[in-house]
Amino acid sequence: MPDHPLTLAELMQFHREVFLPDFERLLGERDNALVERLGKTLDGHFAEMHRRFDRLDALVAEARATMERIAR
Repeated sequence: MPDHPLTLAELMQFHREVFLPDFERLLGERDNALVERLGKTLDGHFAEMHRRFDRLDALVAEARATMERIAR
Protein backbone atom coordinates (compact mmCIF):
# COMPACT_ATOMS: atom_id res chain seq x y z
CA MET A 1 0.00 0.00 0.00
CA PRO A 2 1.50 3.34 -0.99
CA ASP A 3 2.22 5.92 1.68
CA HIS A 4 0.63 8.63 -0.44
CA PRO A 5 -2.88 9.00 -1.87
CA LEU A 6 -3.40 7.43 -5.27
CA THR A 7 -3.13 9.76 -8.20
CA LEU A 8 -5.44 9.65 -11.17
CA ALA A 9 -2.54 8.43 -13.32
CA GLU A 10 -1.90 5.50 -10.96
CA LEU A 11 -5.58 4.65 -10.86
CA MET A 12 -5.81 4.75 -14.66
CA GLN A 13 -2.73 2.53 -14.93
CA PHE A 14 -4.31 -0.02 -12.55
CA HIS A 15 -7.52 0.10 -14.53
CA ARG A 16 -5.70 -0.39 -17.85
CA GLU A 17 -3.31 -3.14 -16.69
CA VAL A 18 -5.35 -5.07 -14.10
CA PHE A 19 -9.07 -4.39 -14.13
CA LEU A 20 -9.80 -3.99 -17.83
CA PRO A 21 -8.13 -7.20 -19.06
CA ASP A 22 -9.91 -9.29 -16.42
CA PHE A 23 -13.22 -7.57 -17.10
CA GLU A 24 -12.93 -8.09 -20.87
CA ARG A 25 -12.03 -11.77 -20.34
CA LEU A 26 -15.08 -12.30 -18.12
CA LEU A 27 -17.37 -10.56 -20.59
CA GLY A 28 -15.94 -12.61 -23.44
CA GLU A 29 -16.57 -15.88 -21.59
CA ARG A 30 -20.11 -14.82 -20.73
CA ASP A 31 -20.82 -13.71 -24.30
CA ASN A 32 -19.46 -16.97 -25.71
CA ALA A 33 -21.67 -19.00 -23.37
CA LEU A 34 -24.68 -16.86 -24.26
CA VAL A 35 -24.08 -17.24 -28.00
CA GLU A 36 -23.73 -21.00 -27.58
CA ARG A 37 -26.98 -21.26 -25.59
CA LEU A 38 -28.80 -19.06 -28.08
CA GLY A 39 -27.52 -21.19 -30.97
CA LYS A 40 -28.78 -24.39 -29.33
CA THR A 41 -32.14 -22.78 -28.61
CA LEU A 42 -32.51 -21.55 -32.19
CA ASP A 43 -31.48 -24.96 -33.55
CA GLY A 44 -34.23 -26.52 -31.46
CA HIS A 45 -36.80 -24.02 -32.67
CA PHE A 46 -35.85 -24.52 -36.32
CA ALA A 47 -35.97 -28.30 -35.90
CA GLU A 48 -39.48 -28.00 -34.42
CA MET A 49 -40.59 -25.71 -37.26
CA HIS A 50 -39.20 -28.17 -39.79
CA ARG A 51 -41.10 -31.03 -38.11
CA ARG A 52 -44.32 -29.01 -38.21
CA PHE A 53 -43.87 -28.10 -41.87
CA ASP A 54 -43.29 -31.77 -42.68
CA ARG A 55 -46.55 -32.59 -40.91
CA LEU A 56 -48.32 -29.76 -42.74
CA ASP A 57 -46.99 -31.03 -46.09
CA ALA A 58 -48.37 -34.49 -45.28
CA LEU A 59 -51.77 -33.03 -44.36
CA VAL A 60 -51.90 -30.96 -47.57
CA ALA A 61 -50.99 -34.02 -49.66
CA GLU A 62 -53.70 -36.03 -47.88
CA ALA A 63 -56.28 -33.27 -48.45
CA ARG A 64 -55.28 -32.99 -52.12
CA ALA A 65 -55.65 -36.75 -52.60
CA THR A 66 -59.06 -36.67 -50.91
CA MET A 67 -60.20 -33.77 -53.10
CA GLU A 68 -59.04 -35.60 -56.24
CA ARG A 69 -60.94 -38.73 -55.16
CA ILE A 70 -64.09 -36.69 -54.56
CA ALA A 71 -63.76 -34.89 -57.91
CA ARG A 72 -63.70 -38.21 -59.85
